[in-house]
Amino acid sequence: MKITLWINFLNPGKNCLRLCMFIKNMHKRFNALNKFMRNCWILIGLFLIVSCRSSEKLYKNHPSPVDYSIIYVIHGDSNYLYHTIHGKPKQADLHAMKEARYVGRHARHGEVFIFHQNPEHKILWIFPRKDRKFLYYRNGRLVHQKRYSPHSNKKAFVTEAKLYHKYTQRAKSASARKIFIYMGHEVPIRFDYPYNFSRPKARFNTDIFVRGVKSFLPSGAPPFDLTVISTCNNGTPLMVHKLSPYTHYILASPQNLHLSYINTKVMASMLNKGKSTRQIADTMAARTYKRLSGFLETAITLSVYNTSRTKKYLPALAQKYHSHLKKLSEKELLDDNQDCASLSFFHLPNHHPGVKTWYKSPVFGQKVRHHGQYSGWGCKN
Repeated sequence: MKITLWINFLNPGKNCLRLCMFIKNMHKRFNALNKFMRNCWILIGLFLIVSCRSSEKLYKNHPSPVDYSIIYVIHGDSNYLYHTIHGKPKQADLHAMKEARYVGRHARHGEVFIFHQNPEHKILWIFPRKDRKFLYYRNGRLVHQKRYSPHSNKKAFVTEAKLYHKYTQRAKSASARKIFIYMGHEVPIRFDYPYNFSRPKARFNTDIFVRGVKSFLPSGAPPFDLTVISTCNNGTPLMVHKLSPYTHYILASPQNLHLSYINTKVMASMLNKGKSTRQIADTMAARTYKRLSGFLETAITLSVYNTSRTKKYLPALAQKYHSHLKKLSEKELLDDNQDCASLSFFHLPNHHPGVKTWYKSPVFGQKVRHHGQYSGWGCKN
């Protein structure tokens, strides 16, 4: 529309009136345009919301069955800073999150739950800010994510287990596999010191950890096929004994793991190809051992425990070890594990079936005593 404004210097009053009418008309047009654009954005927003909700509802109502379920619990409420061989600082928990997401994107026939236990902060020192993160992948797609807060100082993984039971999908068959992975610092035998920086009163020890793992299993459900404990000093007779009713295999480090997490990337591709649980556990251990051997001069210890075989002798061994622990001081309980073969009640030929070990002796310090053979078990001494 062509708008012409005539300026007649001989009639200033008339020109002023015309100018006012022009401004008024333009103002109306701009208001109408703004209203139109605002309505367009509202319609677009409503369309996107309805589309997202419809697709999410469709995905929830018609989920495809899964061949396997993987649960990552990554502890981040502590100091996880470490340095690479080139001196580059890294946060171990963030590195673990990156690897877990990789597995989630490549788990084409399964579901992956990722729980990142970040430090819990409060707004005005009262209201929780929901700093923990939950991501849920199904068939390689990220279908849900949210922030959450813990809900118990006496139990482990309460909120995580509730979210798992809410979103997990039906399995294709009774043989569908379940894998639980915990990444963090050493799970202590007793609760003597705070495990979480931001929640010092939250209790955490071996018994609480095991009950937390159990809470992911519905009543009457079969055990986990594999439990990975990517921590220091938790490949012990006591830990394996207490976890045995809830898992067929356990991958853990009997001694120090140096904040270098167990490599889990290969897991998705091996599950997609139908590899056995034992093959998956062995491959993860072997790849982790190879990576650590490239730069560590301290001992490297990784073990895979077949609980169907270790349970034949483990109850008696765990009882003796428990009695041994009662004699140790608080300081000795905080020390790194040693080879259990150094204890008088441990007999290597009798206590080795069902244990496969990747071991490299330290460049300096104590070597393996029993003819170069490492027992595969870590003990406080």
